[in-house]
Amino acid sequence: MTHTLLRYDLNTLLKWEFGVYRILYTYDSDSDDLIIRLIAHRRDVYKLATGLDD
Repeated sequence: MTHTLLRYDLNTLLKWEFGVYRILYTYDSDSDDLIIRLIAHRRDVYKLATGLDD
């Protein structure tokens, strides 16, 4: 599994690629929580992610 930190205005999110789908998430190391923010097809995920509030 490759986890990648996103760039620009999405730089608080990490991404995991699963086939044609992308899972965008955050990780809180203090509480050891992984928080799924969005799961979507790769062609749509970044458009949808710009609407997420941090």
